[in-house]
Amino acid sequence: MGPAFYPMKLLAMGLLIGVLASCNTGVDLYTPSQQKLTLDSSLPTSYTPAGLLYIGSPDAPLILYEIFAAWCPYCARYHTEQLPVLLEQYALSGQVQFVLVDVTWERNQEVHHAAYCVGEQQGASAHWQFWTEFYRNHERWWERQERVLQQLVKQTGVDPDAFQFCMDTQATSWLQGIEVIGHQKMGDWHGTPVFRLEDRRGQELRTWGGAFPALETWHEVLGAFAEKT
Repeated sequence: MGPAFYPMKLLAMGLLIGVLASCNTGVDLYTPSQQKLTLDSSLPTSYTPAGLLYIGSPDAPLILYEIFAAWCPYCARYHTEQLPVLLEQYALSGQVQFVLVDVTWERNQEVHHAAYCVGEQQGASAHWQFWTEFYRNHERWWERQERVLQQLVKQTGVDPDAFQFCMDTQATSWLQGIEVIGHQKMGDWHGTPVFRLEDRRGQELRTWGGAFPALETWHEVLGAFAEKT
């Protein structure tokens, strides 16, 4: 987890969150999207027994695990360009449950910590929406990481003190446990995103990684397995 670097990250995040209740940044670096994904509120959103965030029916015959990282540009494109389409076709129909698995390789862990602590205070739907907004603003985040992250967290309406307590006491151990699962799911793949499709019994159906596939490929893969279930 990089113990030599984490205290500095935690200090920076603490200073960042400390101003949430008392001041504004004075610069509008982040503009919340006006067009929310109404799809999110119409789908079950919760956590697996292992603590993984998911959206879609927990009884869906297929489970698609996305092993992802905050810094990953392909993850950002997948979340903004393809995931909404896939949710509409395969989650709303009850065919696929979409599960997120955080893996950082010790980069930008504070973003994953923040997402988790938003979920701890505001629930799974807010956790999912955090990642939706984060990836919509990925380029802005690369330019001014801490200030954009601050505004993303503030938008969720978390209590600053409770949020900071979560960051200080819970987030690190949670991420360590999730990353163990992530590396197990990745197999021999290195890099993000990695996608692993399983059936409800946990049987691996297909795993692939690197650049995300075209939508046509997604439909071929998910459609083919969905027909068999």
